[in-house]
Order: sequence, then C-alpha cells, then structure tokens
Amino acid sequence: MRYHLPTLAFFAAAAILYYFGLREDAGLMLLAGGVAELLAWKRLFKRRDAVQAPGR
Repeated sequence: MRYHLPTLAFFAAAAILYYFGLREDAGLMLLAGGVAELLAWKRLFKRRDAVQAPGR
C-alpha cells in the first residue's frame, strides 16, 4: 500500500487544482499520478519475481 500513497497524493492534488480552476496543472498531476502508479506496479512485480526466483 505504501507504494500507492504518492498516486493518491497526486490525484488529490489534481482534484484540488481542478476545483480551483487550474485545469492544465490538474492534468499534469493526473499524469504524474499515473506514472507513479506504473512505477509502483513495476516495483511490486519485480519484488514478486525476486521472491519466486530462488524456488525455480
């Protein structure tokens, strides 16, 4: 879960920026949140592969 906290923070920031009318900046925050989520999933899959590798 801790790897997904930056994603939640970026999405919350995007919602606040959108509310205040800064739509372009909100779009950048959404993009940053998506990149953070992709990196989190990559890190989780890498860790899972490392755990499974010794048993092969």
